[in-house]
Amino acid sequence: MRRKQKLYATAREASLANLELGRVRYRPPRRFRSPQESWQIRHSVWQWLIYPGFKWAARTLARWLGVHHPYVQKLVQEFRSNPRRIWKEVRESNLTAATVKGLQEAREITRQMRTSGLLRPLEWRVRVRDPQERDRMLKEVYCV
Repeated sequence: MRRKQKLYATAREASLANLELGRVRYRPPRRFRSPQESWQIRHSVWQWLIYPGFKWAARTLARWLGVHHPYVQKLVQEFRSNPRRIWKEVRESNLTAATVKGLQEAREITRQMRTSGLLRPLEWRVRVRDPQERDRMLKEVYCV
């Protein structure tokens, strides 16, 4: 059974109708990690940036944190362009430092949130040619 399609006079009208439909159906994307893990990563990069002694390479830090190195570079650029914001975050966190133990606990929270469907799954791309099979798999993965 096919859906009824509205007929539009111009392609512009059809495009505007599609944009409106997209606005109505929009929902913000789910996060990749828990807020606690994001905090640990941000503060680890901040501590790495302000440490006066020997520093690892940004790629090594990114590998250790489990993120891509451009994300570390993005955070460094953000911290250098607006240091007041990160200092405010540090003050609000009661000057607690990011630690390895804290990062492990935050990753456990992320794992629990992911299994309960609050975060994006690790494998969020589903490549299946059959549309019904793809829809079934997406419902399974996204718990919809």
